[in-house]
Amino acid sequence: MENPKFAPKMTGVALALAAAGIISGCQSTSGTTPTASADTTDLVHCYGVNACKGHNDCGTAENSCAGKAACKGHGFVATTEKSCGDIGGKAPVLRSHGKWPTLPVFKISQMNNKFLGYGIGLRTDHYQHVVDNRPNVDWFEVISENFMVAGGKPKYFLHAVRENYPIVMHGVSMSIASTDPLNMDYLKKLKTLSSEVQPEWVSDHLCWTGAEGFNSHDLLPVPYNDEVITHIVDRIQQVQEILNRTLVLENVSSYLTYNQSEMEEWDFINAIAERSGCKILLDINIYVSSRNHGFSAHTFLHAIKPEYIQQFHLAGHSDYGDYVIDTHDHDVPPAVWDLYADAVKKFGQVSTLIERDDNIPPFEDLHAEMMHARDIAQQTLASFSPASI
Repeated sequence: MENPKFAPKMTGVALALAAAGIISGCQSTSGTTPTASADTTDLVHCYGVNACKGHNDCGTAENSCAGKAACKGHGFVATTEKSCGDIGGKAPVLRSHGKWPTLPVFKISQMNNKFLGYGIGLRTDHYQHVVDNRPNVDWFEVISENFMVAGGKPKYFLHAVRENYPIVMHGVSMSIASTDPLNMDYLKKLKTLSSEVQPEWVSDHLCWTGAEGFNSHDLLPVPYNDEVITHIVDRIQQVQEILNRTLVLENVSSYLTYNQSEMEEWDFINAIAERSGCKILLDINIYVSSRNHGFSAHTFLHAIKPEYIQQFHLAGHSDYGDYVIDTHDHDVPPAVWDLYADAVKKFGQVSTLIERDDNIPPFEDLHAEMMHARDIAQQTLASFSPASI
């Protein structure tokens, strides 16, 4: 049976066909949504009990989650608060009369909107250049997964760069919106790396990358509705507890929409940030999705609440006329620079990064783009007061 929450509505974009094949193959995962037991009065999520140590929901009033459906020994049980305490568990979220309440705003160490300046995504082609020349760059962003190893040459360069620059860690594999259990091994490695590097913040994407153990190696969008918000907020809060830091999440470019969406993407993003306490890495290449789906990128931009913004990404894309793909293999185009100027008017000074993942040019070319971003921001701020926009 197809999972009704993830049934796509095609938009005519050619690339969506491949994504739809992945989505339509995903089956409903037992345990994703709690099932009320016979007596649902004053039941609670009871974490850390016997075989149910972990964070997946089995929706059962007994300690029987081990190996069942998506839980596989990593869930919690639903029982009374007293019983939970008696068996040594913890019950942070109340369930009353079979309904899950709105999750509370996450209160882990609050992150301020620190302005790092203007940076460049650190890629293998430029490791030696950065170490040898110490270029005039305010900060670097690294792909977290490239350094989740005990040692080796990449780790050497990471530490060499870290000695001279602030670092931000940006991941691609958290799959925060998936119905699969959170990957605790991945999160353990991520926490180890963040403790080692001490990044300014840790980010990933507001998306899912696969289901039932299948990895699509792509950043897949979600339906925009309250059920998905609750699911993602719960998982964000778990990750923030594990990492002991505020998570930063990036909007993704998309090539399909869902029949089950009940709100605009910008309202969805605002709700996620408000209810989870996470911050937003705003990809200014919302231009891609705006072209693919026919909405105004400027409307999107102005709908996001400034207090949630932590960082900007600037990147190029591939324009095929009828659709656009966020390939990160071209220079930042004029339309995205225009959006960036509008973003600076709206949000003021925000840490800004030039992102390039393929067709990597000489470092000097990326540095020139970074300086162009700085010039646009400085000129815009000299002409406009963000507070008045």
